Parts: sequence; structure tokens; C-alpha cells
Amino acid sequence: MATTSTSVARPDVSSHQSQGSSAWGSRTRLYLLVGVLVLGSATLAGLPMWVLAVTTLLAWTARLTPRFGAGAALAIAYIAGASLDFVVLALAPVQPLRFQHLVLGLHLVLLLAAVLRARPDAPAARFHVNRPGVILGSALGSIAWFVGLGIAALVPGGSARSWAVLDDSTVDLYNTGRFAWNNGVETFPATNPRPFEHALTLTFVSPTQPIDDSGAEFVAELDAHIAHWAIVVAVCAFLAGWVAASLLPRHSPRWGAPVAGAIASTLVLAGPATGFFLLRGQINATITVAILLGSFAVALRSRVLPTTAVATLILAMTVLMLTWTPFAAVPGLLAAVSAWTWRTQIRATLRESGWQIAVSLAAFATAALLYAASTFTSLAQKDSTALESSVTVATTLPAPFSYSMTVAVVLAVAVIAVIVRPEVRACRAVGATLLGLAVGAVPIFAARGGFGGDLEYYPSRYVQMSTVALVPLLVGLVLSALLTRRRAAVATAAVAAVGVGALAITAPLDSRVERWIPAPALLVVGDYYGPDEYVYDRIADYVQYDDLVVPWYADIPWDQPVRFMMANATRSDDRGHENGGENWVLRIRMDDLPDRICWLGEASNRQVTIVTRAPDLPSAALAECYDPSQLDGVRFVLAED
Repeated sequence: MATTSTSVARPDVSSHQSQGSSAWGSRTRLYLLVGVLVLGSATLAGLPMWVLAVTTLLAWTARLTPRFGAGAALAIAYIAGASLDFVVLALAPVQPLRFQHLVLGLHLVLLLAAVLRARPDAPAARFHVNRPGVILGSALGSIAWFVGLGIAALVPGGSARSWAVLDDSTVDLYNTGRFAWNNGVETFPATNPRPFEHALTLTFVSPTQPIDDSGAEFVAELDAHIAHWAIVVAVCAFLAGWVAASLLPRHSPRWGAPVAGAIASTLVLAGPATGFFLLRGQINATITVAILLGSFAVALRSRVLPTTAVATLILAMTVLMLTWTPFAAVPGLLAAVSAWTWRTQIRATLRESGWQIAVSLAAFATAALLYAASTFTSLAQKDSTALESSVTVATTLPAPFSYSMTVAVVLAVAVIAVIVRPEVRACRAVGATLLGLAVGAVPIFAARGGFGGDLEYYPSRYVQMSTVALVPLLVGLVLSALLTRRRAAVATAAVAAVGVGALAITAPLDSRVERWIPAPALLVVGDYYGPDEYVYDRIADYVQYDDLVVPWYADIPWDQPVRFMMANATRSDDRGHENGGENWVLRIRMDDLPDRICWLGEASNRQVTIVTRAPDLPSAALAECYDPSQLDGVRFVLAED
């Protein structure tokens, strides 16, 4: 019996699927475009700028994550985005548009570029730290930070905002105000040689805020400073976790990388680390540590797109040159090592992507000429005594450091990296980082004449920030060694962990430095940075008056940070560190003695209002004045509960 075979023609569904996918992609891009336009319109209507800034940062991080990994993607997005922000603010003074509108336009363009591409970048290779568990573990510190902020805003006496107004934060507000009046970053004669953090704060000022030298403008700049710093703390914590997790070998147990990420991301929030940065108002310390960790993350993934990685590292070097110059050696050496390691791939792609390195080098050269050259020239003209005095600035509270702990961390990182060798490029990146920190330390300690004696302001800060940046590397390398189960590696890692831990616990600390409570908890406690009602709220209230309003014996010890900030919240005709009047009197001493009220009344050219809970303060101040007329322009008001 013959068998007849018949074939039934199947419909060609591939073209329909392609058309459906294309239609879906077009609709998705349309929805995204509408969403971006709505977000831009909302920002123009008063939505805080940080919403657009965070959305742009996360959009580019998501775009780059499949190829680079979440940490390196966040680092590239943050470093490149911040660099573009600075470029816009540097160009803003020479054109007629307000700087807020330029920043808004830049962020909208960047967001559109991130979300409207045809398809996401395909993964270059499977990357074990892109697992959701690893990303979540690395984000633990960032989550804890935002939870702390949220709880502090809800509980009575919390420091949801006062944490960002202390000590050196006054300098940030001073320079942010100058840049706002200049419609961008100042250059040449009026320049600040390290303007980066102040410029980035300015990008968070809403387009709806007039630059009119009013109290409202000052509060808007203060809120921009708070938003900027809060975001950088979260970025820094995530990068710390991701760097630690990325140092674990691919064959490690699945729980290894998440645990490493969780430990490192929370350690960076410790009291002697981020907790101290906040206490001293050192936003540039948070930025510096974040850029150092981000540079390491980019170097780890440099093989994916070497040209992009090297260009990003050059930008990181530029950013640190404009923030904390000695640390620029770290991304500089990482860029050199990455360029040499992947020189063949870079040469092969120079025509297509070599412009990235060229642009980064041009940015570095321009920034060095416009902002850093004057500092370098001035230092070169000083003799050894003058150089020493430049470095050995006295301080009432040096950064917490321990030579023994720092040396132990450096040795542990170096030795374990050699023993474990998780990857060749990781070992090279570790070596370049250690060498870069050593190079950066040379001019500081050479100028002060060595390592002996109590460290002053700048040397103590350099040692502290270097140690904080190395701790995530140590966490990742120790866990890598422990998980190898090789006796030598396990023994070395155990000794390093116990030794460094013991030194951290026993290191001498000033009583004002919190050893055990991390920064998020300190926000909730409130009595470390100051309750908002006694610090931030008073600043925001007092700057609205034409009078100079300051507290004195109102709520000690929180009167002093309010007075310190008010020194830089005076009107433009009085404002400036060069002014010998209000600013000097309010900043010269940290005590609450009433004799300064006499000085203040004499120095100020406007009405001075003293808010106090001490009914006898007027008579006490009068007794300290050499002439009763010093108090002619001073009135005393009893504080209300």
C-alpha cells in the first residue's frame, strides 16, 4: 500500500513576532518618552531636583549593569554624570541662561539617552555578582542609611537634616552661594581650587528657586546640600559592598558574595568612618571614598570595554584632583594599569571609541589649568617652612586614625591579594590602589617632616580616608581566603581579621567620636548631630530675617552649630571669610561665653537679635563689654518652648 506524504504549510509567524516586538518596543519607548517629559515638567513645577538626578543615575546604572556589573555600572554613571554636571556649571557663567535650567536640560537629555535606546546592552559574559542576592547584600548599607533617615524624620528629636549642617558644611554652603551668584563655578582669580563638591551641591537647587540673596535661597541651597550628601552616602555604601563581593572567586559558595557585600556596605557607615564625616561636615570625604571605590570597581571590569574603563578612570582622577588632590594618584595609576593590560584591545578600537579617552584627557588638562594650576604654582614657590605650615593646620578634633591599624590593613590587603589571587586583574588593581595611596601620602608627610607626633587636620584625614577605602577590599579578600580552604590562605585571613578587628576595638578615640553606633542609628538618636528642632529648623527660621538672629544660652550645645552656620548665611554685603565682622566673631571660638556678644554688636552693621533662655544674659554681656555702646544694636529675646 502506497503511502502518500502531505506537508501542511505552517504560517510564517516570525515576521508577525518581529512586527509585534517592534510595535511593543515603539510603544514602550513612547511611554518612556512621555514619562521623561512628565518628570521634567514636574521638576520645572517644583518637584525636588534630586528626584530627576536619582532617576537619571539609576537609569544609566540599569543600562550598564548587564555588561559591567551593578557596582561598576553605578561607578561609571556617577563619575561620568557628575563630570558632565561640573562641565555645565563651569560653562554656565559665560551664557545667559540660569544654571538650574542648564542642569535640568542636561539631566533630561541623559535620561532620554538611557531609556530610549533600542535595546539593552547584551551581557559581555556571565558575571556572578550580578545575582539579585549579591546586589541586595551590597545595598544593605544604603538601605540602612535611608531607613535611618526615614525614622529620624518621624521620631521626636531625630537628626533627619541636622546631620548635614555641622562644621565644614558651612564652607560648602558658603561656596555654593558664591557659585549660585556667579551663575556657575568661578575660575581663575576668584577660584576655589577644590570646587567639585560645592558645584555638585548646586546641581540640586530647584529651577523654581530664584537666586536673589534671600533666606529662601539659602535654605534651598542647604536642602540641596543635604540631598546631595545623602545620595553620595548611599552610593558609597553600595560601592563598598559591591567591591567586597566582586573580589570573591566565581566558584565561591552562593552565600559568600552577598555576605561580603553586606559586611562591607555596613562597615563604611561606622561611627569612626561616615559617622565622623557627618560630624565634621566633610562631604568631600564621602565623595572621595566613593570615587576611590568606584575607580576600583571600574578597574575590575576594565576588560569588558577597556577604552570606556580607562576614560572613566581619567575622569575619576580629574574629580579627585578637584576634591582631595592627593587621592587622584589612585585612579591615575588604575587607568595606567588598565591601559597597559588591555593595550591590544584599546588599539583595535581607537577609531570607534578612542574619542572617550581623548575627551577625558582634555577634561583633566582643562581642569588642572583652570582650577589646580594656581595651587600647584603657589606650593612650588613656598619654602619648606611654608609648606609645612600649609599641611600642619591645627584642629581641635583630628580625624580618628591609628597607625597600627592602617599598617595592618595595608599589609593584610597586600599579602592576601598575593596569596589568593582571585583574578590577575584584581591583584593588579589592588596593587595599583595601594601604590596610589602611598604616592598621595608622600607630599603630605614629606611637607610635615615625617610620621612622628600627633597628626594635624590634613594628615589625619588622609590616613583615615585611606583606611576607610581599603576596608571593603580587606573584607572581600579575607572572605576569599577563608573560602579557599587552603591552610596558608585561611590562617593568613584569620590572623588578619582578628588582628585588624582587635586594633579597631582598642584604638584610642576622642570621646567625641562614636566607636560603636553607626551613622544611621546616630540619625535616629538625635543627640549626636543635634535634634532638627534645635539646629536645622532654627537655621531655616533665622535666615528669613533681615536682622542677624543667633541663639545664645538657648539650648547648649546646639547653639554653636547654629551660630556657625549663620556666619555664612549673612547677606552678600557682609558675607565672606575675608570679612572681619560678623563672620569672624561667630566662627572664631566654639564656646558660649557672653563677651562675644559685645564683639558681635560692635562688628555688625545691622540689628543683632540674641535668642536665649537665660534672663540674666543681657547683664552678663554688658559686664563683659569695654563700652556699653557695643550693645546698642543688640536686643535679647527669650526663647519660646
